[in-house]
Amino acid sequence: PVKALCTEKYMEWLDKFSPLGLNCLEVTGDFENLDFKGIQDYQLIFTTPEKWDSITRKWKDYSTIVQQIKLFLIDEVHLLNEEKRGAVLEVVVSRMKTIQKTVADSFRVRFMAVSATIPNIEDIALWLGDSQNIQANYEKIGEEMRP
Repeated sequence: PVKALCTEKYMEWLDKFSPLGLNCLEVTGDFENLDFKGIQDYQLIFTTPEKWDSITRKWKDYSTIVQQIKLFLIDEVHLLNEEKRGAVLEVVVSRMKTIQKTVADSFRVRFMAVSATIPNIEDIALWLGDSQNIQANYEKIGEEMRP
């Protein structure tokens, strides 16, 4: 279901943002030969946790590309509770946080996590925050705001 969600969001956002001149790229397990030089031409990259894990394992080889990331959107963050996928998602986010601390001060990634069913939003906000003592901002949205 994560790949299907990735494709769905890619198609939606492609329709919305292409007219604004933003280039979208979907990178999933079906995408074998990723052109890392060409990836710099895209502003929006849609991928699964597993594929981003594969791409960023050797992030130092692609540090110029990784450092271009400004926003890391985690859709369906409640997947952290799943046994297999949750571990991969946790590794990917932790790696992005480590990269942020390792490279130049100018590299700042904003993390945004969304979910309709996350029970421990405060814990997630603390984890995504700048340090162990500063949690990220979060917003609880009630049923009245949902379509």
